[in-house]
Amino acid sequence: MVDWKMIPRVTIEVEPDLIDLIPDFLARKRADLATIKAALDGGDLSIIAALAHKMKGEGGSFGFDVMTELGGALEATAKKGDRESARLLATDLFDYLEKLEVVEGPES
Repeated sequence: MVDWKMIPRVTIEVEPDLIDLIPDFLARKRADLATIKAALDGGDLSIIAALAHKMKGEGGSFGFDVMTELGGALEATAKKGDRESARLLATDLFDYLEKLEVVEGPES
């Protein structure tokens, strides 16, 4: 697997019947990340854990496996109370979303 941090763009192929849903989905994930960053500043790890859990589940539904992986790790660190690791993972999620390039893939 290619390390997404080492490449300038992360291209994800999405099934044709889902492609129209992606812009709104990614906008919601960016909004969730803004809420996560505010919760980090306020020390509210329960909000972070809940939003990260949601990202973990939703990411895989659209083929964003890295989002699922990072969301799961963020959820676990928030539940442990590890604010510094949570901050690093939130930054990774933000960076990942900024690198995404979504293209229409073949029908499955």
